[in-house]
Amino acid sequence: MYYSETNNMLEMPAWLSSYLNGTHHHDEVEHHSGGDTQHWDVLFARLANLSDKDIHLRSNEIKRLLQDSGVTFGMKNQTSWRLDPLPLMLSENDWQVIKAGVIQRTELLNKIANDLYGHQELLLNGLLSASQLKASSSYLRECYSFTGTEQKIFVAAYDIYRDKDGHFKVLDDHLQAPQGLGLLLENRIIARRVMGDEFAECNVQRIANFFNKIQDSINDLTPSLRDPRVVILTKGSDDPFYSEHAFLSAYLGSTLVRSADLTVRKGKVWLKSLKGLRKVDVIVRWIDDSGLDSLEQNAYSMDGIPGLFQAVRNQTVKVINPVGCGILESACVKTNINRIAQYFLSEPLILTSPECLPAHLNLQLDTTNYELLSYTDKKVCLDGEQQTVEIQDCLQDNPQDYYFRQKPQLSTAPFWDDHNLTALPVIIRCFALVTANGVEVLPSALCCFSQNTQQRLASGWIKDTWIRSKKPESHANKFPKLTKKMSDLALLDGVIPSRTAENLFWLGRYLERGENTVRMLRLLIDRFTEFSIYPDSNNQKIVTKLVEAIVNQSIVPPYIHANNTNDSQSYIPREIAAQLFADSQFSGSLLCTLKALTNSALQVRELLSSDSWRIIDDIRDEFRRIERAPASVSTRVMQATADRIIGYLMAFNGSTSDSMSNSNGWFMLDMGRRVERSTQLVSIIENLMTEQMAELEQLSMLEAILTSQVSLITHKRRYRMYQSAETSVELLILDAEYPRSLLYQIEQLNHLCKLLPNKSTPGLMAPHQKLLLKMQTICHLAERETLASATSGKRSELVDLMKSVKTSLDAFSDLLMLQYFSHTKTAVPLNSLFGSIDKS
Repeated sequence: MYYSETNNMLEMPAWLSSYLNGTHHHDEVEHHSGGDTQHWDVLFARLANLSDKDIHLRSNEIKRLLQDSGVTFGMKNQTSWRLDPLPLMLSENDWQVIKAGVIQRTELLNKIANDLYGHQELLLNGLLSASQLKASSSYLRECYSFTGTEQKIFVAAYDIYRDKDGHFKVLDDHLQAPQGLGLLLENRIIARRVMGDEFAECNVQRIANFFNKIQDSINDLTPSLRDPRVVILTKGSDDPFYSEHAFLSAYLGSTLVRSADLTVRKGKVWLKSLKGLRKVDVIVRWIDDSGLDSLEQNAYSMDGIPGLFQAVRNQTVKVINPVGCGILESACVKTNINRIAQYFLSEPLILTSPECLPAHLNLQLDTTNYELLSYTDKKVCLDGEQQTVEIQDCLQDNPQDYYFRQKPQLSTAPFWDDHNLTALPVIIRCFALVTANGVEVLPSALCCFSQNTQQRLASGWIKDTWIRSKKPESHANKFPKLTKKMSDLALLDGVIPSRTAENLFWLGRYLERGENTVRMLRLLIDRFTEFSIYPDSNNQKIVTKLVEAIVNQSIVPPYIHANNTNDSQSYIPREIAAQLFADSQFSGSLLCTLKALTNSALQVRELLSSDSWRIIDDIRDEFRRIERAPASVSTRVMQATADRIIGYLMAFNGSTSDSMSNSNGWFMLDMGRRVERSTQLVSIIENLMTEQMAELEQLSMLEAILTSQVSLITHKRRYRMYQSAETSVELLILDAEYPRSLLYQIEQLNHLCKLLPNKSTPGLMAPHQKLLLKMQTICHLAERETLASATSGKRSELVDLMKSVKTSLDAFSDLLMLQYFSHTKTAVPLNSLFGSIDKS
């Protein structure tokens, strides 16, 4: 039994009583140094009527919502977060202690950074070791040439835990790229949806105002600009936190970029866009100091922007978090933080750090309650009780490079696992924002448990943290001030990075490829199934042509020209269908196409709505099922999978077309679809329709072609009395008003190209427009009777037309790459250039 806030005795459900009656010596639900747990009682009072099945259903719903949001989806580095349905509850008294400690620590760290890149009183007074400081890779000497008036911290994150005495302590500081902010926001959105009643009852403090202040603070960095262009710099899809960066980009309304999207010219940073170079005013970076500028820094980084430091010196761009704050995360600062606090603040830290001892002065220390860390290598963390041999090996040669840190004794919190509550040690990551009016602390935290102590948010459990207020928050009669609001010009004037435009173009192509591959797969299965039932020469001819075209990849990507050799080889249609379905070594397979599609979608994650991303996530689940499919997969499974995938592809096309506009490069997606549809239509006609056949065989082949192009019903209705190669040519090639025809695609491309920036001399036609005009002209001038007529068993006019169009389409795609996408190539490291000069 336990008591609620109203002192009414309540009966605990079995899933909760088993946890509370268990033995937990250091748990957040229990009392700490005389503190109360009333905030937990309020939550449990709301959950008292829920069974373990109810909690498990909520857990599954949260798992689905977290997956649908895409914030946990990476590409090369897959994350495996699990969001717990039960939040971590903190009382208002506890939160006031944490809040005051975070504000104090943030102000102290800012003083330290200004001193280290300024007067260096800490070095002169012996509070920091000069040798350790200068040896740290986080210490940037380049910062001496930067202006010293700005704050060195913008957004900071702190890993905090509660020790066995109930005191909060800071384990680590994160100041360069404080990960987890987007994850916390997404968790809160999901938690409010799943636990709305409990959220309201507990009077949980809101967090939206914190993110509004981030935007206002960014705006305050450029007071002279009415509409600053703000970009969010990320490593890209290789970063395990890339989806979080994309989520924050969409939430804050800023442009997500990589290093290849930016360049420095004449001391200014510019965004490479379809419309040319556009000046960048603010860079919100999510990469470390060491990888910012490979031109001035020793280590070359593909993630940096050569020349960025010079732009910072010229004060033509603001970088946040400011360059140089990484030294505050170094061990030389961390191990002396308590002494530095006395020097700068003349008072002890509210949130202290674990005791740290130099290893070379404590060689005989009993390491049972300590762990060994390195001043220079963040990956070194040895347990003083279980790894004594490794510790002795490290201390044998260079003991001055190491220090002992007292093991943190983390408090535990309840997590829902397999229909039961289990106690797991937790760390809470709190976030602070430095504004012109002081330090603002986000009234929540990201609670996490992970076996990976070096990167706690890489995987493991996470849960939302609820800060309870004694009184409900009121937002009545609060009107925003009529002040200048930040607007990202990159979104207002339709300027997007060239890389994003290119990825939209290829996303459109992969969408169309996916549809074509699915239809070809279904067509092949239908035809060889029919042949197995009715084994006549007509069906045999159709199946043979389809199989050979698929094997040669002439009607599936990469649409290779048909091989005219007379080498005859027998193929088993069922095996070819399985290859087209799930062969990872076959470039035109459905599996490869879906992988490429999801990867392209990930590159433009910040532009996709939640509904569109949910469809991409469903497609990702499908190709994972295909990967697990056995080699002898049945045709029934292949067809059922193909039916689901075609539904997802059509749904995604519909969801994007509703939001597609001429701005922000969305038209590039439609352009990619048109190019791909034209290419596949030309390839299908060239390889399946140019050979003259017997009348029955010809009609069967035409029916197969029209079926693959979703045009069979239209063809039958339009040409009810007479259906032939002539009518098929007219519908699929020459009808400029039919949405599936070749001429329609070309004319749509011509319309879309008018939205591209004109890079040619005024009055002259651009090269890609000339190609479109050429394709339009030859299609308009062609006659269906001439194209359908055959000489010596071959429709030579149709062959020539298809070859001409295909050559022009390939040239058109190449010109797009050269004129609009070619400058997305990454920079070449100067080290390699110097090396080649030395060798010569």
